Amino acid sequence: MDSHYLRVMPAVLEAKAKLTAQNQLTIPAPIRKYLRLHGGSRVMFKYSKGTIIMVPIEKKKPDNRGDRTLRPFLDLLDKDMMKRPERIVPFPSSLLSRARSLVAGIDVDLNAPLTGQD
Repeated sequence: MDSHYLRVMPAVLEAKAKLTAQNQLTIPAPIRKYLRLHGGSRVMFKYSKGTIIMVPIEKKKPDNRGDRTLRPFLDLLDKDMMKRPERIVPFPSSLLSRARSLVAGIDVDLNAPLTGQD
């Protein structure tokens, strides 16, 4: 699962829905939009401590180019996030501001070869 949790998350995103007689539920538009869900999207529901968490399930894409050293760590991280989604929190804006201030004015060419100093 490719995960980027630096997206700004609202403190609370609430929307009401009604369960039909056929036990079907329409996911409210603000939630669908935020989770980038569309017709055919799959989700997983998890229950923990009185709270139901809905997590989008992304289709696995074949990874023929992935770093073989990094892949086991990313898989472990993915399993942990799926098992404990309540532990995923927004990236603190203060930390992002500090990181940006530390690299301000430094030009980086991501396509340049690494030197011995890198």
